[in-house]
Amino acid sequence: MLLSAEHIYLTTSSYVSFGRMALIGLLFAVLLLRSCETQGSSDVTSLFVQRGEDVHLEVTEPVQLNIKMDLFWKFNTTNTIGKLSYNNQPVLFDRYEERAEIFVQNQSLLLKNLQQNDTGNYVALVTGAKDRKVAEYNVIVQEPVSPVDLTVNSSSSDNCNFTVTCRTRGSHSSKTFRCDNRSCSEERGEETTTSINVYVDEGFIICNHSNKVSWKQDRKKVDFVCGAAPVTNEAVIVSGIIGALFAGLLVAFSICRFIRCRRKNCENTIYEVPQNTGPGQPLNRSPTEDASTSSPTSTYALVTFHTGPDQSTKTKNTTMPETVYAQVNRTSKPKSPQQPTQS
Repeated sequence: MLLSAEHIYLTTSSYVSFGRMALIGLLFAVLLLRSCETQGSSDVTSLFVQRGEDVHLEVTEPVQLNIKMDLFWKFNTTNTIGKLSYNNQPVLFDRYEERAEIFVQNQSLLLKNLQQNDTGNYVALVTGAKDRKVAEYNVIVQEPVSPVDLTVNSSSSDNCNFTVTCRTRGSHSSKTFRCDNRSCSEERGEETTTSINVYVDEGFIICNHSNKVSWKQDRKKVDFVCGAAPVTNEAVIVSGIIGALFAGLLVAFSICRFIRCRRKNCENTIYEVPQNTGPGQPLNRSPTEDASTSSPTSTYALVTFHTGPDQSTKTKNTTMPETVYAQVNRTSKPKSPQQPTQS
């Protein structure tokens, strides 16, 4: 069976593509394996030390030396500081004899009186059939920062905004900030290897000059005279609106209730001044005599005490009327008496 040229070309292209993919996968696996092998020794600890101070470097994993193994402390790979052998005293080399110390108990290294040229990489290496890195440090030696001088100038008539300048002594570098009663923002300044920061704290404007190992400050007392800032908090505004609406509804409800109660009291109360009754007319009548007297009503009236006919012959004393609040029953009109029939 003969294959066409096109079929042979497609088959060859497929094999080539498969081979490329396999090669890429193999390279990726090799790189992953190498990264896993070196992961344990790739951790580097950075240490900042002020010039003239000491630093103590320790191994990061336990070390058990034997007759075939030695431990070396090295600086920048090529310079050997010293070594520690099995059952032997530590040995220090050249320039480190008076400036370094290796401890047998934990294989740590002490470096004394560090200077700028001591900045670099320090490694603890166990040598034998296979070398093993048991510690690595990046030591950075820094000078202490210089003192600073802070100058404060008012930039407004209300003593609320200030322009301040923080200048370092010796290096002649400076930065300018604008400050209010809450914070400061940088306006201009020079690039420096140290940090110059200005901030406000409890009525003081403070200039802080620092690096990783030291800091210096200068502060000035300032009397801020600022108007009250407008409230822009949306939550406060919404709460005020809701409170006002609630208060309005409460007032409207109270007014409506008062009007309803007043109308109800007016319907159930009759204000009447009773007339003087005759001597023979009873004040109280039975509820069955008249439907209009079925329910008592409240009456506020000015009344006088009734005097009977038997007092006509007696000496009458003039009495002043008294104000009496009483509950009286409404009486029905008396029926006219029948005329006697004459015989």
